[in-house]
Amino acid sequence: MKFTGICKSCWSAQPKARTFRTRRNPSGRGVSWHGYVTIGKNGVTDTELDMFDAMRNGSGNVLEHRWVMAKHLGRALSTRECVDHMDGNKTNNALDNLRIYVRGKNDPGSAPGYGTYYHEWQMSLAKIRELEHRLSSPCT
Repeated sequence: MKFTGICKSCWSAQPKARTFRTRRNPSGRGVSWHGYVTIGKNGVTDTELDMFDAMRNGSGNVLEHRWVMAKHLGRALSTRECVDHMDGNKTNNALDNLRIYVRGKNDPGSAPGYGTYYHEWQMSLAKIRELEHRLSSPCT
């Protein structure tokens, strides 16, 4: 905390015009206090708003690594589904660096450590959907 030269009671007694306001980030991206990249409502398209609203946290944002995984899977992630950065870098949100697992006991793939198979299962389902979509679309 930085010393401003004014005590708390004097600061509170100041006119409201001198209080600070936060500005909205027009890009919708930011970094949380614990180092994760966040996405605000400004950072998503209108077609993605339903999925964004289903995943946003208490501050109204979505963590980018969860958003990247949800877009890849084609659905919103539940609160029990966690996304792990395989290299440990919280800002490296490339899809090949992310792995999904389930929080909780006695569920398939429920361990956050290496070797969970829930991630591979979800990636396989996403690949199946992609291939089915390719097969159903007309050849050009």
